[in-house]
Amino acid sequence: TPDPFRYQRLRIWRASVQAAVDAPFLGTGPRQFAAASANLQFPDGDGPLRYDRGFTVTHSDLVRLPCELGWPGLVALLAALAVTARELRRRRRRHGHDAAATGTVAALLALGVQALVDNPSRSPALYLLAAALLGSLLSTPVTWRPLPRRLGWPAAALVVLVLVIGDGGPYVAWASAEGLPSGRLDPAQHARLQRALRFNPVHPDGWMRYAEHLAGEGTDWDPATYARAREHAERAVRLQPADAGYLRRLGRIEALAYRTLFEDRPSLERAVRRFRQAEELRRFDPFIPVELAAFLLNVGEGAMARRAAERALALEPESVLPRLMLAESALEAGGPGAARRALDW
Repeated sequence: TPDPFRYQRLRIWRASVQAAVDAPFLGTGPRQFAAASANLQFPDGDGPLRYDRGFTVTHSDLVRLPCELGWPGLVALLAALAVTARELRRRRRRHGHDAAATGTVAALLALGVQALVDNPSRSPALYLLAAALLGSLLSTPVTWRPLPRRLGWPAAALVVLVLVIGDGGPYVAWASAEGLPSGRLDPAQHARLQRALRFNPVHPDGWMRYAEHLAGEGTDWDPATYARAREHAERAVRLQPADAGYLRRLGRIEALAYRTLFEDRPSLERAVRRFRQAEELRRFDPFIPVELAAFLLNVGEGAMARRAAERALALEPESVLPRLMLAESALEAGGPGAARRALDW
């Protein structure tokens, strides 16, 4: 298929390296670049919208390594490559030309070239292939000494236990939660969600879904149910603090509580604070301030809605929706010239 980033590789690499500059020793963490990339976006220069297309991967494993593991990770990789090349050269001098080894090296070089402009490390089929090829080059015959019988069975049981807990449990949880809708669940769906939480209690999505189930449409909950929903939603945020999506969904629960239960200033401020925290984690996403502006307009907070809509419009000056919200906030404010100000938008 056509590569939509063919002409933007350099800009993506330049933006991605900023993650390694911000956290030079630890990086963003393994497989956490997608969360950090939300604040590394740049205008794509195509069409009226500026941030309608973004990136979540580095499009280069050479760049990905310092971004996710810090510069020490890149140094470790380069050192490993140097040691490997030295060992291969030594073996070739000792054993002479080996056509199979030459072909294997060529295959590894092909994968390495792809890794310069893509992320084959995200595909198990490719990185396991590279590991198998490299292992065939560097392996040496050894005399295998099996574990004593008294240690073999406990070791096997430990391996099975680790696989069941680390892989089987999350799979059962994923299969149980797959296809569940957001919001209020029927008894069968609720049972599936409970099963998913039992098998994988550290996945934030399950706890957020449970919070949204408790909240429902806000028509039949009470302060005690709200407290439980808020507790579960905040737990999801703690499990994945770098993901703006969970903060945004927590903000929706707080907004629902303000509209249907409390209608007091602290509740309003909690909802606004959650949306603003989500904005900080995804500064180039105009939909978060737009959603906040819509909520504030709905509850009669025109001045606050105007500021949120202005933030969205600053990101996407050609977007119509923030302008409509600014016009509505002008009408909400009233006073002389309100209609003219609304028409100007």
